Amino acid sequence: MPQNPDPRTTAIRYLSRRACHSKELEAYLKRKGFSSEIQPLIEDFLRLGYLNDEEWLVHFKRAEERKGRSSLASNAKLRQKGIKASVAPSKDALQIAIQKKTKGKTLTQEEKRKAVASLIRRGFHYDEVLQAFKFNED
Repeated sequence: MPQNPDPRTTAIRYLSRRACHSKELEAYLKRKGFSSEIQPLIEDFLRLGYLNDEEWLVHFKRAEERKGRSSLASNAKLRQKGIKASVAPSKDALQIAIQKKTKGKTLTQEEKRKAVASLIRRGFHYDEVLQAFKFNED
């Protein structure tokens, strides 16, 4: 294998391992030492369908919800990656996070307090968490 392959080969190898956003691919190629060839390559990949930023965002949002992360935490992760998009808040994400925390059992007052604090640290809004716990009590 050559030490410094062309950017197209490097990008295809990266995309064969995992789907990514065009900004992630751009950052990866820059780390590999390519600069001037990146933008035309990414435009070509978008046109050919090798990259699909909208589809990637949908999958990213689903994965973040499954992990029980709030939209605030997801948006912070996107900003960290350099992606100027945002994930809309989802009630499902909060319900999934609560189910993961409670594991379907009834919580004592102390366990409930700890679960609420944990969810707030994860980026969920205080009022929404309290409302969701009151709804789960009924």
